[in-house]
Amino acid sequence: MTLWSRLASGLSAVAAAATLLAAPGSRTENVVLITTDGLRWQEVFGGAEESLMTKEAGGASDAAELRRAFWRETPAARREALLPFLSTVLARQGQLYGNATRGSVARVTNGHNFSYPGYNELLSGRADPRIDSNDKKANPNVTVLEWLNGRPPYRGKVAAFCSWDVFPWIINRERSGVLVNAGFEPVTSGGDRPRLAMLNQLLADTTPFVDGVRHDSFTFAAALEHVRAARPRVLYVSFGETDDWAHLGRYDNYLYSAQRFDRFTRQLWDEMQGLGQYRGRTTFVITVDHGRGSGPTEWKSHGEKIPESDKIWIGVMGPDTPALGERAETATVTQSQVAATVAALLGEDFAQAMPGVAGPIEAALGPSPERKGTVMPPGSSGSDLDRARLLRLLGDTPAAPPPLAPERLEQVDLGDVVREKVTYTVEPGERVPAFVFVPKGKGPFPAVLCHHQHGGEFQVGKDGPAGLGSTPDQHYAIELARRGYVTIVADALCFGERQDAKGKLKNGEYERFEALHRITEGKTLQGKYVWDARRALDYLETRAEVDPSRIGMIGHSLGGQETLFTTAIDTRIKAAVSSCGFGSLRTLERDRILHNFALFVPELASHGDYGAVLALIAPRPFLVAARSEDPIFPMEGIEETVAAARAAYAAAGVSDRLGTFYEPGPHQFSPGMREAAYAWLDRWLKAPARERGETSRARPAPPAARRSGPSRPRAR
Repeated sequence: MTLWSRLASGLSAVAAAATLLAAPGSRTENVVLITTDGLRWQEVFGGAEESLMTKEAGGASDAAELRRAFWRETPAARREALLPFLSTVLARQGQLYGNATRGSVARVTNGHNFSYPGYNELLSGRADPRIDSNDKKANPNVTVLEWLNGRPPYRGKVAAFCSWDVFPWIINRERSGVLVNAGFEPVTSGGDRPRLAMLNQLLADTTPFVDGVRHDSFTFAAALEHVRAARPRVLYVSFGETDDWAHLGRYDNYLYSAQRFDRFTRQLWDEMQGLGQYRGRTTFVITVDHGRGSGPTEWKSHGEKIPESDKIWIGVMGPDTPALGERAETATVTQSQVAATVAALLGEDFAQAMPGVAGPIEAALGPSPERKGTVMPPGSSGSDLDRARLLRLLGDTPAAPPPLAPERLEQVDLGDVVREKVTYTVEPGERVPAFVFVPKGKGPFPAVLCHHQHGGEFQVGKDGPAGLGSTPDQHYAIELARRGYVTIVADALCFGERQDAKGKLKNGEYERFEALHRITEGKTLQGKYVWDARRALDYLETRAEVDPSRIGMIGHSLGGQETLFTTAIDTRIKAAVSSCGFGSLRTLERDRILHNFALFVPELASHGDYGAVLALIAPRPFLVAARSEDPIFPMEGIEETVAAARAAYAAAGVSDRLGTFYEPGPHQFSPGMREAAYAWLDRWLKAPARERGETSRARPAPPAARRSGPSRPRAR
């Protein structure tokens, strides 16, 4: 039997989802979703950036006038000058997520960090690896707009007005039946006839400034006319000029476009609050499709080569949203949660109806018990669990990561690879030792975060995968390095060099202490392990030898457990392998099987067991390796966990990316399992992008010169 014939994936049937009835106390009857393309979180929370307000760095035609308009002495005053509605109304009467400097992170999960993948994730509630370009291709996914348009209360009452002419394909106008007006299409949806005639004449007489994108003022005017004439229940307005001016390197016009977007949003809010249908019954959800880089060059761009462009911001304001203001020290929220949030505000459960869709931002919905505690369909993956909720279950973490401040302690030439011992900061005052293996040759290389096992080997820790301790089946960090990967393995808390600093508690006693005292502080040992693993990812991204778009993770036993949780939380991990790392809580309880303390996450069983955690990894490749005579993970529990996650992979159209490798034997990372694991990582991290299913993953190239007007670059 060949290796690949043993890597089974399979497909299970997806259970039908139930509909969530509107909560009796809900006052939201209408939702307006507004996006402005590529407006950075830095400006939303800090206002204009002084270093870019020049001719040299920001292309400003009149730097003095720009400073007069937008420069103020404090960040609060600067952002109020730039975005007065977001700053003085929404940030006080609603909720605003995404200020990373205050421990509130909002991020994209699709890994591409450009427009079509972002708008798909935002509107359909999940990333889709099939959507990897800005081409005009019909979206195979059902968006929340299409889904609501199919519900009786909203049928014919859903509309979208968009500056970019790709939106008829993103929303799939032909299939969905949603009214979509985009680009320089004439506006025919109704309104004041003289005004519409003037608007359509201006559209016909205006030369596009950027190919395929109309001016935002036209989009706003069309949307406003539709509100006045048709009274939609669900309205989507998408602006585009912020991204266009950023790509052209014009920071001045980028700021002016952001200010106009804010003014348009205020005007639409005021208009709707003056109409009986909308007054006190309408919620606004405002966000972006992607972030941007920083500094004099990368602020202009975004994409997977600019990791920080996955950072976005999300605002919500309406009658049911508690006025918590600008959020701080919150669990990460994601772009994929916007679709379910829009539906949930209307009392509808998009996440339960569409398997694999992220759940809503619960804090934005207010205290509505009818929206919680719904029974999951039998065999479902537990879509009640999303990344934000999982992070909450994992407990409190530092408000923001401190500087890594890495140091190299030693360097050893092993012939084909170089082994380094390094340390870096994971929390204030806490540094972690790690081994890093770097292949010789020309990089950048793919990288793999390796997590060591438990096995009661508290003295071993990182030495096992590094080939300096334990048994040969644990030497996967050095073995992968010899296959051409940069690898890193650090001591987990309680292991290796991270045992009791006071020297009082030994081995399992110290592990028990760390687990129990964290519970009293609203933390968990599992949350600590995930935090530290993510700091190892941060470190890998600092290495010039590493290609940050090709990072994987692997581990056996405790290491497999940490691979599951870390990959579910952090989308920087593009492919992963867990060996003998998890089963199901149900079988562990039934068979009275004890495990490491971190395995037992408070309340996890109420949200779908480990199958729900595994489902969060979709659509990224994940291999579950296990052995049928493993005494601590019964095969029944492993199989039911994998089966529960298959719906998420099937819904994303990537069933082959959830693989299994099962063989007879006890709890061990056998040679056959390791070879299967390494082949899996090679397949997804070493193969050309097209073979990995990542065609055109780089930032999209500018289109050809338009038919008329001056040629300008275009990359959304």
